[in-house]
Amino acid sequence: MKIKKLHLQIATGVLIFCLIVAGITLMKNKQKMTTLEQSYSEKLKKEQTKQSQLATENKTLKTEVQAVKNNEQEKNSQNFDSISYQFIENYTTYATKNISNKREVLLKIANDTVVNKIVPEQQVADIASQLTANNKDKNIYSSDLTFESKLLTSKIYRDVTGNNSCDYFALVTYEVSGASGKSEQQVMLEYALDKSVDGKIKVVSFDYHTSVN
Repeated sequence: MKIKKLHLQIATGVLIFCLIVAGITLMKNKQKMTTLEQSYSEKLKKEQTKQSQLATENKTLKTEVQAVKNNEQEKNSQNFDSISYQFIENYTTYATKNISNKREVLLKIANDTVVNKIVPEQQVADIASQLTANNKDKNIYSSDLTFESKLLTSKIYRDVTGNNSCDYFALVTYEVSGASGKSEQQVMLEYALDKSVDGKIKVVSFDYHTSVN
């Protein structure tokens, strides 16, 4: 009986020890799991914060890229408008005596076809000959050497047809004076501008219509 009782006590002790060890192990595992959950939660929060920052940065980047594109488009339009106004101004403001200068300026902002339509080379040659003191050539076209023209007002409308081209329509009023007196003229101008591969903008087509006052 004593031996059985001893065996029972030993078995009970072992069982209690095992339970204690199991309890301690369970607590450690629970603490470890809690630590892992906290660590994972912190990593998840950091990842979510990082993703949120990346999304914000990406949105900001898209906004900045769009702003750059808008600025480039605006700058491009301004460049076209600048050439357009120079063309209108040089078309209407000149004097017969400096007709060669008008042609030279127009050649910088328009192609040969357009310039020859406005100021033909022969016209420049004839006026130069007419200005020669002892000229006796009766075959040249006689021009009013006192003629002058200047721009008064203009309304210019633009139709963007692409990144490298624009169509324009302008209502122009200018004053002319010469041997026959002084008067105001109104014309409607239609012209197109193109940007070449090297970035130069020029008038490539031109037409005009006289406006009836």
